[in-house]
Amino acid sequence: MFKYILYFTIAFYSITISAQKYELGGFVGGSNFVGDVGNEQYINPNKLAYGAFFKWNFHERFALKASYNFTNLLAADSLATSPGRVLRGFKVGSNIHEFGLGMEFNFFPYNLHELGTHQTPYVYVGTDYFSFKDRYLTASNTIGYNTNYAIAVPFVVGYKVSFVNHLVIGAEVGFRYTMTDNIDGSAMENTPFSFGNPNSNDWYMLTGLTISYYFGRKPCYSCYD
Repeated sequence: MFKYILYFTIAFYSITISAQKYELGGFVGGSNFVGDVGNEQYINPNKLAYGAFFKWNFHERFALKASYNFTNLLAADSLATSPGRVLRGFKVGSNIHEFGLGMEFNFFPYNLHELGTHQTPYVYVGTDYFSFKDRYLTASNTIGYNTNYAIAVPFVVGYKVSFVNHLVIGAEVGFRYTMTDNIDGSAMENTPFSFGNPNSNDWYMLTGLTISYYFGRKPCYSCYD
């Protein structure tokens, strides 16, 4: 058993050493919130979002990606399609600082070292750690704010095109399922004041464009096929 593990480790190490292609880039687009306040549509950007990322393309199909994104997330009943929400008129905002790590999968072989233009749809999954404005009820029955942190599970779909001058341009839509139900203040602790669906956590989306520059040693994805 140890022999097979050793062979696998050596093979994987050899492949990754020969495939040192990196990307450094940025993201710009919009964000929207889906929860117990605001518009119910999943893709409906209403606030600016931007960020940066670093990507390690260790295989023609796979890349490891680390990212940071920021947005001032807005949940406003005035943007809703439900008459009940519009009449209620709640509005909350929260600065989101998001740090992510995950894996990107290319549907088509994506060899950055080959000359010419290359393109592929892709998906990304991983784990995000983000900060948000957590609301609570004070002893004087007013709403207070703390900075809190939570985990989100991102699922991103996109399409990217690489160019001969080391540039990659893409477009993507990212869905984040969070492990909290209180970004909109609907589930404040230690208080009977709550509303909405307590069995459904909050979501937020980031939709926009990416641009990156790739560099590094020429990979040899097919050398070990």
